[in-house]
Amino acid sequence: MCRGIIAALFCIASVSFAYTWVPYGNADVPVYDFLALPVQNIEILCGESGILIYQTESWGVYGVSDLPARSASLLDSTNILVAMGNGSSEDGIYSFNTSNHTFENVWACSLPRSVDTVKLLPSHMGGGADGLYVSFNGKDWNGMEMFDNVSVRSFGVSDSAVTIGTVSDIYVFDTNNRLQFGSPEVWGMLECAAIDEASGIVASRRNADVFWTHNDSGDWPRIFALTSDAGHVGEYRIDGITNRDWEDMAIGYVDETDSYDLYIGEIGDNNHVHNTKKLYRVREPAVSASQPAVNDTLRNAETVPFVYSDNVNHNAETLLFDPVTRDVFIVTKGYGGGQEIVFRGESPLITTETMVFDSVATISFPSGGTAVGGDISPSGTAILIKTYAKMYLWSRNVGETVAESLTREPVAVPYTSEPQGEAVAWLASEMGYVTVSEEPGGNPAYLFAYGRECWDISDWNDGIVRDMQFVSDDSLYAIGESGLWRSTDRGRTWYTEILSSQMSTVTVDSNGVVFTGWQNTDRDSAGIAVWWQSLETLVSINNGLRNTLVHALVPCSMSLVACTDNGAALLNDYFAPMELSCRRGTGDTIILTWDTVPAAMAYALYMSPNAYDIPITSPFETVTAPDTSLVMDWIHETQDTTIYFTGAALNESNTTDTSNNTGGFDFDLP
Repeated sequence: MCRGIIAALFCIASVSFAYTWVPYGNADVPVYDFLALPVQNIEILCGESGILIYQTESWGVYGVSDLPARSASLLDSTNILVAMGNGSSEDGIYSFNTSNHTFENVWACSLPRSVDTVKLLPSHMGGGADGLYVSFNGKDWNGMEMFDNVSVRSFGVSDSAVTIGTVSDIYVFDTNNRLQFGSPEVWGMLECAAIDEASGIVASRRNADVFWTHNDSGDWPRIFALTSDAGHVGEYRIDGITNRDWEDMAIGYVDETDSYDLYIGEIGDNNHVHNTKKLYRVREPAVSASQPAVNDTLRNAETVPFVYSDNVNHNAETLLFDPVTRDVFIVTKGYGGGQEIVFRGESPLITTETMVFDSVATISFPSGGTAVGGDISPSGTAILIKTYAKMYLWSRNVGETVAESLTREPVAVPYTSEPQGEAVAWLASEMGYVTVSEEPGGNPAYLFAYGRECWDISDWNDGIVRDMQFVSDDSLYAIGESGLWRSTDRGRTWYTEILSSQMSTVTVDSNGVVFTGWQNTDRDSAGIAVWWQSLETLVSINNGLRNTLVHALVPCSMSLVACTDNGAALLNDYFAPMELSCRRGTGDTIILTWDTVPAAMAYALYMSPNAYDIPITSPFETVTAPDTSLVMDWIHETQDTTIYFTGAALNESNTTDTSNNTGGFDFDLP
């Protein structure tokens, strides 16, 4: 609940600051977002007809078919991601190269509103009218299944949490529930009769809703493309190789060609007689989940022969590809509860000679068993390895190697035993994993999915979420249809701060100072204000602002950028923190001081004995005060520790009418 000045809507205090907004950029069109890249010395405005870039001491304008740019986020040292759209067929998330000023459409989506970088996964996320999308390299995007056809309006992002605002709800994903997965869901029975010993599976990153699988030993050298409902869309024979004993597969991105390679592990050796094992690598073809089933041949496959460093002919069924280092890992298959050895094939893999894969770790499973399949997540931050009876997950910290991660004890995650389940793959969105089994005795095989149950829905009940912003202590502000709200548990529960149906945006600087904006043509309440939570009051800072229709407020290196309907503006003379401190003076005097603000003024609040006797039911009685003091409408002290008053600044340069004040604020005296 809220206190103080929120009795009606809100009251903007008339404190005079020397803040002035000055035009920023060279556009007089609506601007929706601002992005600064300090390392590159580049500043970017997202506007109605594209992006404006300040580079080499001048502004340039770049766009795609006059699409408005809604939001931007850093991708890498030379590229940014831009959400662009107005309801046309060209809507989507674009990559923009800041060196050659070219756009690339990396994800087509309807009315994209926002794009941001999420450290928690880590990934990039985009939101639009038809859902929430995630990418781990900025090029390949996948929809998050639970947000299909949900209009995503805003993000709140911190190092340990991400909140998603939709047209009616807020969802929270944080470090406390990132390892939660649900019970198995049957996505479908394998449609292709030729898949009878599925021994490995991977999710395509670029071909949406497509999975790859293969049979165990003795089959043709072929792989199969299936859909998320286990439908059959292709059989692909691989030219120039054989299938002695294929046991697992993996997928890896190739920067040089902007493509993906499929890795197939000929690593099975039940009788321990094959000294040299092989990995096969072939370029992933383009496949559509809606295409009719095709038969095709893949050519130019490469063979990577290798031996183990301990000169043992190990049997293995688990192949892992690390998207961070591009190393591959083989996990041996033991015989009932013994330790498994992890071998690494260091990148780049060599095809012209036999490689030596080194032993880098040993693992054992808490409930016994032996490794029969595994996968590393698309972001490289989580590792799944399964036994016949259990599924285990290892989390990987930033900067940590796969081997270092595997030395810790794993977490058991949901898995229901299959007839002979040997295959597991992360979903391309990383929001769960799938498994598939061989078919011993002719039992049909099913594609099972285990989705993350990581999204908590909040108690939000204020309609469309217009904007959100985390504070350094992981508390969160959000703008709803009725005003400004605050959450102290990363977005699960909410409390009203300011009631105003016209509020449009909120931002918080590094010192926790909150700035709010309105899209309102009423001059008395439109524009930008500073909100001091401890005092429950707003201070308007509109001086010099050309347009009070505010779309976004973005902190910028000791200043603030306002994105409005008439371009952007930069706040002059801004220094943080802005805090109102209070201390007892002499006699009945209370000293209020605006600290570290260039326009700071100290006001003395002189309290006569009669002030204590003013009944709360009789406000608007003015206590006489000098010209450098606060003029009070009424004042009340409780238990000699709290001062409660309403009023406004009065000095020789600023005289404020206090007759319309409708509330006040309180604070504890030191």
